[in-house]
Amino acid sequence: MILPWCPWLTEDHTLDLYVDSLAVEEIGFAQEDLTVNYTKKAVEFIQENKDQPFFLYLAHSMPHLPVYTSDEFLGKSKAGLYGDVIQTIDWSVGEILNTLRELNIDDNTMVIFTSDNGPWQNMPDRMLQNGVQPWHAGSVGLLRGSKATTYEGGFRVPGIISWPNQIPKGQTSSEIATTMDLFTTIVDITGGELPDDRVIDGNSILSLLKGEECIPTKQHFYLMGNRVEALRVGEWKLRCTKSDGIELYNLNIDPAERCNQSDQYPELVDELYQKMKDFSIETGAKIWSWED
Repeated sequence: MILPWCPWLTEDHTLDLYVDSLAVEEIGFAQEDLTVNYTKKAVEFIQENKDQPFFLYLAHSMPHLPVYTSDEFLGKSKAGLYGDVIQTIDWSVGEILNTLRELNIDDNTMVIFTSDNGPWQNMPDRMLQNGVQPWHAGSVGLLRGSKATTYEGGFRVPGIISWPNQIPKGQTSSEIATTMDLFTTIVDITGGELPDDRVIDGNSILSLLKGEECIPTKQHFYLMGNRVEALRVGEWKLRCTKSDGIELYNLNIDPAERCNQSDQYPELVDELYQKMKDFSIETGAKIWSWED
């Protein structure tokens, strides 16, 4: 059910902080201190579990819209409210890293910073209320598209990983990796075994992180709901939709997806589209066909 006020709260709806399934504090309508409260709880968790293996998943509500920040960060950046929110997240990451260092467990702790999708620049009008401005969604930079599209602006997100003495400092990579790879990578690091009663859609990227070799992920399918709309294999990306037709981009030289090369490489289009059709048959995903 989609409630008519989502994602907004009104005076008739309270906001509670939960521990597991138990509401432990009612904070009413205000969301200004959520990032700070999440961070304090995360630091407490680390301190309580410093002498044993632990897994902390910290999913900040911000900068998802509507954006809020606490008084101590309000107006401190040069980029308005959105900048203040990002500065608050910077502080949050710093608090966690400082805690790991103070407890002398930073060398034995992997920290992963990433996001689930690109900015919501195609947001509906209902989002533009209570002071929310279009630029509060963030920026895709040179990329095309945004959240809820299968262009790179919807799928590419920062992936920053720190593990002192294990991951070389300062290295960068443009190889294909997805959040699906995190599970298999952590299992690999901890010496665990993957379940064999289901299909696992991720690969371990440990060797990539250590700078030893390229990632084993050679292709990536882009889905929008239950529709497969695009496929990337190496530097090439084929995108096929009813609204935009057939698009082929070389992401190494054109990450902004401005130059459609489908007419120049018809055989490559056919080859990649066949892979998309096979994936559609295997998974039950829908696919657009220009042949219909």
